[in-house]
Amino acid sequence: MTWEHYIREAQHFTGPDIKFVPIVEITLRDPNPVPGTCWDTDGKTARIRGGTDITLHTMAHEVFHSVFHNSPLHRYAEHWGEGFCEMFATLMVGHEATGSIPIDYALKYRLPERVISRVCNGDYDEFVSRWFRWNQIALECRKEGFLDRLLGFVPGRGYLHALS
Repeated sequence: MTWEHYIREAQHFTGPDIKFVPIVEITLRDPNPVPGTCWDTDGKTARIRGGTDITLHTMAHEVFHSVFHNSPLHRYAEHWGEGFCEMFATLMVGHEATGSIPIDYALKYRLPERVISRVCNGDYDEFVSRWFRWNQIALECRKEGFLDRLLGFVPGRGYLHALS
């Protein structure tokens, strides 16, 4: 797979209220001066920086930031961003094989992705459908926290029933 493939796939998640932030630069260095990979934007364009050892999963994850960033979900459920990017990447290439991961990483990336996956039954078409439906709900209700209540989970914190 190539960057172009993931960019084309991610653009299927755009619409009248969801715009793709064009990726104008991808810089991969070996050794990578900064650990990890990052997606960054000036508001109009985006850049991805990382190491030459980037995985297909991480590549797809970073590309999806260009969809999430200009979506109603970003405005009203920004803390779900990493979960949506993980879900996209998982649907594109499968789960990334890792050993043990820090709990803060699990709460911000993996668990939100698993909550979304459970609701979508791990199905690409269902994910696309829910993506557009949840963005529509975000536009209609215009309240932060709506997705937390809808899905019963707060990224970075945990399940709502466990937090009360």
